[in-house]
Amino acid sequence: MRYFVLEESGDAMDRLYLGPICLNHKERKAMVRGEPTFIPDEPLRVPIRYWAGERLPDYLDGKFCIVSEFMKDILDKFAKGKIHYRGITVYDDQNEYSYYIIFPPRFDCLDLKRSIFLKSSLYPEEIHVTAGFYIRRDLTEEVDLLRVQGLSNRLLVLSERLKQVLEANGVQDIRYTQTDIYKNFKIDIAPKSRIGKEML
Repeated sequence: MRYFVLEESGDAMDRLYLGPICLNHKERKAMVRGEPTFIPDEPLRVPIRYWAGERLPDYLDGKFCIVSEFMKDILDKFAKGKIHYRGITVYDDQNEYSYYIIFPPRFDCLDLKRSIFLKSSLYPEEIHVTAGFYIRRDLTEEVDLLRVQGLSNRLLVLSERLKQVLEANGVQDIRYTQTDIYKNFKIDIAPKSRIGKEML
């Protein structure tokens, strides 16, 4: 089974830019750890800073990963594994719309022997992927959407099965990048060195 990184499409015609999303430390920590007891039921109100296009996008990945109500319904119906959400209401002077900050489970499933990366100088527990990364399938068979320990909390990975479900149901504004060609850090790598693990 192949895995893909889920990202907001930079080519989408419909763009939504939000104002500040203010979460207290306790709530932010709870969502990162997947502890729903500390996540309030009351939606957080977030102003719309700018909206371009004819429709609201289904996915945003700025400071937080955010899904539309439509995309949430698809995930709740088809995705394997537990996903936590924090409801938000985005609004302008005339209308309000329901969105959700999404926090899928986090797994220590990175195959470091096959992935090519640099260690982060700012965040010791994170790495920068320079030429693709790989997921240990034996640890993620029961989930379709996840976060990966060692990578950013804003980086979501999904199974090929869920990718096909989202596409078949008309979820838009998403770019899918196969994990083995994904990179979030640019570096010139000589061809012979691509067999390595950590780039020194």
